[in-house]
Amino acid sequence: MSLSVVFNLSFSVVSNLSLSVVPTLSLSVVSNMSLSVVSTLSFSVVFNLSFSVVSNLSLSVVPTLTFVYSMLMRGRPFPLHVMLEAGVFCSLNGFAQSHYLVHCAHYHPTWTSDTRFLIGSTLFLLGMAINVHSDYLLRNLRQPGEVVYKIPKGGLFHYVSGANYFGEIVEWMGYAIATWSLTTFSFAFCSLCFIGRRAFHHHRFYHEKFHDYPRSRKALIPFIF
Repeated sequence: MSLSVVFNLSFSVVSNLSLSVVPTLSLSVVSNMSLSVVSTLSFSVVFNLSFSVVSNLSLSVVPTLTFVYSMLMRGRPFPLHVMLEAGVFCSLNGFAQSHYLVHCAHYHPTWTSDTRFLIGSTLFLLGMAINVHSDYLLRNLRQPGEVVYKIPKGGLFHYVSGANYFGEIVEWMGYAIATWSLTTFSFAFCSLCFIGRRAFHHHRFYHEKFHDYPRSRKALIPFIF
């Protein structure tokens, strides 16, 4: 009797332990596997979304500048070496930006809701709108066949001589903030130095050529420079 009782008691304890532990372990394993899969999928989706948005910020400008703007321009031809130099610079810069985004960039899944990304994207779109609108105003200064210089009017040209340059600088500054990397900030800084200098020379040219040029206009930054 004692042996039977002890055996039954032992069997009962072992059975209860097994029934208690096995479902718990199984549930834990399944839950962890599910969370792992869901987290991986979520990270993949969000990262791809972030990468897609960041990449499209820069890619949306290239076709506009390369094809649309050049087809709509009116005016005088410009030297071939200028086009070649611009082509070399854009090729090297495009490679640097693409290499970073494809091989080096690692964004957190919540990057699309990060303040830097939101501010940068907003600045990029704002700068692009200013740039496109300013280019539109410049193109329509001349009638077909005209090559004379005229004073730009409308939009931000009311405040600065280089409204199109200002818009492009804001674009790339926004792009740099949205991507938050040394590569993109370097490009934004180079754009500021190069385009800013062009805006200054354009501003000086307008003042020399047109005696009635508005004195209140700044070169690049409204009310400041």
